[in-house]
Amino acid sequence: MTNHYRQAYEFVRSLCKNASRWVGACGAAVKLNYALEQVLEVYYRFQLLRHVQTSLDYQYIQNPGYNRDRGPAHVFAGRIRVSF
Repeated sequence: MTNHYRQAYEFVRSLCKNASRWVGACGAAVKLNYALEQVLEVYYRFQLLRHVQTSLDYQYIQNPGYNRDRGPAHVFAGRIRVSF
């Protein structure tokens, strides 16, 4: 094995070793604590100029990814729409 491939191999091996805390034994899925995912979304859109609209968005996600052990997650977003 050349030095370049050896370094890549060691890098991937270290990623797998570090990720095993979350994923289980390198590739094996861990047992999930399943729960219903619930989402609440609120947004507001307003006219900035004649051809420009902007909107703000907030999402609250309870049990994201159907996993009771994660979350809640708060997601904020913004958008600008320009029409010609």
